[in-house]
Amino acid sequence: MRELVIHSTEGTNVEGLHAWLTNDDERLVVDGELLAPGPLSVHFMVDQDGNVFQYVDTDDTAYHARDHNRFSVGIEHVGWADDPATWTPAMVEASAKLAAWINEKHPLVELDADHVVAHGSFQADRTDPGPYFPWAEYLSRARAYRSGGFVASLFGTGPASVIVVVVAALAIAQLWSRNG
Repeated sequence: MRELVIHSTEGTNVEGLHAWLTNDDERLVVDGELLAPGPLSVHFMVDQDGNVFQYVDTDDTAYHARDHNRFSVGIEHVGWADDPATWTPAMVEASAKLAAWINEKHPLVELDADHVVAHGSFQADRTDPGPYFPWAEYLSRARAYRSGGFVASLFGTGPASVIVVVVAALAIAQLWSRNG
């Protein structure tokens, strides 16, 4: 695998989406042409609460991105491409952690704009994940998780979180010096 495709489900009923993604009778047919020999599928789905569901092993092909299926991992995000409320902090956080894990398992899926792509960027009849997907934040978080450098996320984000981390580190160092 060498690409991560970001999708939005264009729906919010998680149970219905799960049923659709696990239906063995569903086939991808466009304009009368069979485009996927098997059921429609995706590797993962992330809901707005940050729950992650896996449907296909990342070593196997999922049918989610037409000509990109054989070399990509797909993540569906529950919601609508044209709704900024789709991209909840919990969803973005969980998906970024998932992207970091995918990169660890498949190093050719680099965490950059050339390898983490929008479904709509190569398929003319799709717009997902849409204009509100937080690309810069997403890739930054995924890279930070991959490098193990996301300690500040435990304390929030922004300059104040860095201060909290520094103060916490100083307090720990002081405790160690007293006990050592």
